Amino acid sequence: MYNITTDVELTVGSVRHVLSCLPLGDGNAVTWRVRTWKNGTPFPLSGKTVTCQILKGDGTAGEPIAGTVSPDGFAEAVLTEECHEIPGETRLTMRAEGGGEKAALAVLIYRVL
Repeated sequence: MYNITTDVELTVGSVRHVLSCLPLGDGNAVTWRVRTWKNGTPFPLSGKTVTCQILKGDGTAGEPIAGTVSPDGFAEAVLTEECHEIPGETRLTMRAEGGGEKAALAVLIYRVL
């Protein structure tokens, strides 16, 4: 199991994080962690609901992944098998919602081989 970490400055907007590839069938082995900042200061996500939307290599949408907010303030989601089952470019969009606010935090783009 390994982590992919993305830092997001909220005053700039969502960030695109591009990886070269992830292996086919590597589900539940990767945790995507997104750390948020606002004006250079850590921005708390506690109390927010985190989800990831999947757009698979064949252009179909996958089941949303329920994420969590870790004790150290990262939005996190474990990439499911569905994130690695179709060869081609896959896009994940991590969103946070709560307290009357919602935002796309980051987009993770990678090729499944």
